Amino acid sequence: CQVQGFAAWAAILLKNTKAPERLVHDLARPWMAEFTRGLENELYEVNLSKAYLGAPFGAIALDVVERSEGKAFLVGYIEEAIFPGDTTATYVFPGRSVHIGSN
Repeated sequence: CQVQGFAAWAAILLKNTKAPERLVHDLARPWMAEFTRGLENELYEVNLSKAYLGAPFGAIALDVVERSEGKAFLVGYIEEAIFPGDTTATYVFPGRSVHIGSN
């Protein structure tokens, strides 16, 4: 494994779960309610608007957060193969200055 903890991180992101009620209402730990609400989040793949083509990843990520009022986050993107024999490339957090569609 080239990145320690990557498999655990990916598994946490892909697993949809709900925290036990006793943890959500634990007032002794104010951060616990927010943490357990986060356990209910899921990952989805959606097509980006063609208007984003050529824009930097960081600007698109900020736009997604703003337009969704903090309910959606862009964590990566996929460049589909165009021609037979080409490969599909997946980028996770490629860097804020990477321009979408230019790789």
